Amino acid sequence: MKRIILHALISASTALASCASPSRSTPAEAPASTVFSTPAPGERPTALPSPTPPLLAEFQDLTLIPGRLPGDWSVIGLVTNRSTGSVGEVELNVGLYDANDTLLAHQVIRPALAIIGPEAQSPFTARFAGAAAADHAQADVVAYQPADRSPAPLQVDQLDPRPMGDGRTAVYGRVVNIGPQTIEIEELVVMATTLTGGPIALSETAAGISFLRPGETAPFVTVLASYDPASSVHAFSSARSVTAPADPALSFPEPPRIEIDQEGSPLVIGIIRNDGADWTTADVVVSLRHNDELAGLAELRLPWPLAPGETQAFLLDEFPGLVPRMRSIGLELTSLAVMSQIDPAASRITASTPISLDTSVTAQEVIRGTLFLKGSVTNGGSRKVDRPSVVAVLRSTRGEVLSSGFVIAGAVLEAGDSLPFILTLRLPDGVDLGTGEFDVRAAGFPPE
Repeated sequence: MKRIILHALISASTALASCASPSRSTPAEAPASTVFSTPAPGERPTALPSPTPPLLAEFQDLTLIPGRLPGDWSVIGLVTNRSTGSVGEVELNVGLYDANDTLLAHQVIRPALAIIGPEAQSPFTARFAGAAAADHAQADVVAYQPADRSPAPLQVDQLDPRPMGDGRTAVYGRVVNIGPQTIEIEELVVMATTLTGGPIALSETAAGISFLRPGETAPFVTVLASYDPASSVHAFSSARSVTAPADPALSFPEPPRIEIDQEGSPLVIGIIRNDGADWTTADVVVSLRHNDELAGLAELRLPWPLAPGETQAFLLDEFPGLVPRMRSIGLELTSLAVMSQIDPAASRITASTPISLDTSVTAQEVIRGTLFLKGSVTNGGSRKVDRPSVVAVLRSTRGEVLSSGFVIAGAVLEAGDSLPFILTLRLPDGVDLGTGEFDVRAAGFPPE
């Protein structure tokens, strides 16, 4: 399909959202590297001439928010597709300007949603550093493709913001497949806005089950880096119709269990097994419930697929907003029921099998209930590998899993090279490492 270059420019005055605390980088933001420009005074980046009509796009509520350090900024806004068809692969040029309308820096980014239907909106954000003189931001659409499909119908409701005690806010909610076909949720994010509608924070990508058959519902959770109780939250999502997948040949040989660490936070420890005849990727979604109420939710994708018959331990320790919620209602974490699921969207048969790597642990230290393993991973093979990862499992002498964790040491590891790593293992309170046994493995993938 031919790529289309287009023009659509709009300016927005600065809105220094004093009610927004400095935000962290999140997956939903996917910040690109800042591109510093040296244009002539007043010059603005423009798209190349296009033989096709420009996309009818409109920008609303472009907001400039100060970051942690002087000169750091986040630009958050909404883009509306005013055309009559769905569009995808949209690229936005976001520019940062001083009071004299001189370009300081710009980025080319993509909005949060991959497909934007007609009259639909997608939030977007860009992060800048070292631009102390910034006064306002502008955005324009520089590229897009007509989409060959429209977003599948999806209902998002029951949004429930829960403070996390560190300035961030977890937002729980529910998704409902209101259409006649099975769907896969591609993106789901939440935006916080002021009472006047100005955006102040955009969440990371939500965690939860991605495949829904007609009429099915599923909970989700996402995190806002900042939030004001007086603000509102709004969900934005994109889903596609798919053929209902076969259930992955994965199982839990024993029910996952809750342990409590030294800090009083929950750890859910479990084992997953590949019962099939093919290598299969594994994505685990765990929900914690008190009676019928969802108390916490977390998702974990294992770093490499499981071989036929292989079992792998896992640990989930980030259930956003759970501990403050339980304390507020006076319930013990150990009273919660654990429900574990496999998400078919990321649990599939794969032909990409891991390549074993050599690993060496050179030091270990326990700090406030967390074990830090320091070492290196080495590629002793004849070709480079992608995503070199290290997995560690701590078991008791009886074989019970006490902890598990993994770390991706880098993007690429060349043949004959090594990379350092630091892997953290959260420990249940009272664990005696002297009676534990470690299993440390490393692997990577053939280059794509």
